[in-house]
Amino acid sequence: MIKVQGKLPKEFYVAVSGGPDSLAALDFFSKSNNKVHAIFVHHGTKSSNFGQRAVEHYCSGRQVSYESATITGKISQGQSLEEYWRNERYKIFHSKDLPVVTCHQLDDCIEEYLINTLVRGRLGIIPYQNKNVIRPLRRTEKQDLLDWCAQNDIAYITDNTNTDQRFLRPRVRNIAAQVNALINPGLKKLVHKMVIQDKPQ
Repeated sequence: MIKVQGKLPKEFYVAVSGGPDSLAALDFFSKSNNKVHAIFVHHGTKSSNFGQRAVEHYCSGRQVSYESATITGKISQGQSLEEYWRNERYKIFHSKDLPVVTCHQLDDCIEEYLINTLVRGRLGIIPYQNKNVIRPLRRTEKQDLLDWCAQNDIAYITDNTNTDQRFLRPRVRNIAAQVNALINPGLKKLVHKMVIQDKPQ
């Protein structure tokens, strides 16, 4: 079941990549009484080409307002590609006059918790808000979003960067599954509790 945290604005963007999480979120929110627009950010990759087609297919078939932007900056020396892409996406999101909803879900928060703990040396999860960007789906599990796509006949892509072991997050994703299954079965409950305590302002 998709769970929403906090009160949604009357009008907002949903950031969509063409993957199951964001398209499920877009479909879910577009069926509400809110005025919803889709925004897609092209990363200059083949996966983004496929993702853009999936988003355009969904939006044209279901009469959802859609716009796109392309990352055109240059990566800084010593900056990872993941960090560069993220920073450029948020520059685009922060330039918008409306709130932007991202589809970060509970599994993403677990990964962020492990990255913060193991790599950055601090505790923490993905926060509810970053300026005009809000993340109301952090209590929802990824499987719920996959189920939503299946139940609502939503075609999506699988971005190969999500499994590319050159990037930190896919490596941590593998660790998260092992930690939850073998070392700390309460990890999901722990992070979920942190999400609930991180109340929207």
